[in-house]
Amino acid sequence: MSRQTEMCFDNIERLLRDVGGTLDDLVSVTTWFIDHEHLPLIQAVHAARLAGDHPPVSTSVIVAGLGDPDFLTELTAVAVAPEERFHPPGAAG
Repeated sequence: MSRQTEMCFDNIERLLRDVGGTLDDLVSVTTWFIDHEHLPLIQAVHAARLAGDHPPVSTSVIVAGLGDPDFLTELTAVAVAPEERFHPPGAAG
């Protein structure tokens, strides 16, 4: 579970970096997961990856299943990158 959550954050971080953003630009993260027992593991990863002074709003949602039976968690992230750092995907910043 921790590894899947880390992978989600790695993907989000990569996508943000591609437009000039960082995880510090996140304003909201919704975590979808299938087993309440996994919540402490998810929260530990959140705490480690979102350790800034102003963490994003966080919502956790337990669901019956996700799009792929191998998925234990998914994240939906919303970020607002400052205009002076923003650039189109793939363009140098």
